[in-house]
Amino acid sequence: MTGMLRFQSVSYSYAGTDARALHDMTLDLPAGALVGIRGDNGSGKSTLGLVACGAAPAFLGGQLSGHVTWNGAPLLPHLIRDTSTMVFQDPYTYFTGHTVLDEVGAIGPCGGSLQRVGQSILGLEDLDVPLHHLSVGQQQLLAVASALLSGRRVVVLDEPFAALDPHA
Repeated sequence: MTGMLRFQSVSYSYAGTDARALHDMTLDLPAGALVGIRGDNGSGKSTLGLVACGAAPAFLGGQLSGHVTWNGAPLLPHLIRDTSTMVFQDPYTYFTGHTVLDEVGAIGPCGGSLQRVGQSILGLEDLDVPLHHLSVGQQQLLAVASALLSGRRVVVLDEPFAALDPHA
């Protein structure tokens, strides 16, 4: 997969505040790169992810300045759904269905791979299990697997393994 997610002089302030969550940030992220961002609480890590996947400001409002591009083209709201996805610490922000099988079906062509994930990693024989019956760790693994198998070019994981239980 080729491509480049580029931030050029990007600043962002959430709606209702003048304080900048990101300030004059420039960063190039090549396709296929695995990048870890760390920092103190409030340092802008999650905000960077929200801007990278287009949720900020498209869905959250606020003020974005600078340029966020994918392969030189602006990351426009109508392209976000096909280009990027984000998994948060709470897996329920990612799910679109009510059962593991719903999530497998939502992935489409990669569903077969996700079915194998459900059976081998989650230890489930029957995928018609309500999501709320899974441990939080199993939910988190399912959300991460769904995101990675979604075919999206940009996958943002915001503390994706913080809720894993010892078994997971």
